[in-house]
This record gives sequence, C-alpha cells and structure tokens, in this order.
Amino acid sequence: MSAYIVEDKTINRILAGIEYTQWGHCDYAAFPYAVMGCKRNQFYAIDRDDLLSKIAPIGHAMRSLNEDAVRARYDDADERGMIPAPYVYNSEKAPSLVQLYKSLHCLLYQCSEGDVPEHPLFQALETWTQSIADKIVFNLPEFRAAEWG
Repeated sequence: MSAYIVEDKTINRILAGIEYTQWGHCDYAAFPYAVMGCKRNQFYAIDRDDLLSKIAPIGHAMRSLNEDAVRARYDDADERGMIPAPYVYNSEKAPSLVQLYKSLHCLLYQCSEGDVPEHPLFQALETWTQSIADKIVFNLPEFRAAEWG
C-alpha cells in the first residue's frame, strides 16, 4: 500500500460535515463529540466562532495523523518532500453524505499505516464513517422498500 498526504480540501470537507452535525442536522450521522472534549448538547450553547475554535484543531490533528502514517510507510518521507506545506483550515459548505463518506474513506485509507489506526481520533473517524455509510444505505429507496427481518 502507498500513502500520501490528502489535500486540505479533503480535511476541510470532513470538518464541514462535523460542523454540520454540531448544529443538529439529522440528515447526517452524528460525529463522536467526545473527541472534541465535550458532549453533544454543549454545542448548542456556543456561538459559531467558539465552534470553529474547536473544529480547526481537529483538522490539524487529522493532518498530523496523516503525516504520521506517511512517515510510518516511508522512512525518508521528509527527505523526499512527501510532507507538503502545513495544513490550512478553510470553511466549506457541508458536503453531501456520499462526498463526506468518500472524503473520510480517503483520509482513513491514507492514515492506515504504523500505529495511527490505534489513535482515538482515527477510531472516532472510522466509527463515524460507518455511521455515515449506514445513513446512506438507510436512505436508499431499495432499503426502504425491503422487508424488515
């Protein structure tokens, strides 16, 4: 397997999905809030700037996981210039569920080296990815029409 640093827009899409779930939009599966050091209902009491101050560091943490995975895969990643300029957070509009799922899947795949999959953030993102996959399937007309049981 190869590994590379995902584009900032990949992480920013994921963060937009996280932000979207914080405001209670039920068409998304809920992000594991404990990763941010708080409970879900705490987000309803904070303003948008405070939320962004909590979201952007998660983007930097995702990028660090990605860098750790690339370095685990390639001992000479830094010398080979495989670690680009530092991550830059930019606010994005919430992606579709399918785009969010694909962006999460891309990040997780690129972070699957070394001991990165043991990191709590990786595990939370992995759990959230599965929840989003379930949400996508549950919304399919074929699933809705299928018999229960």
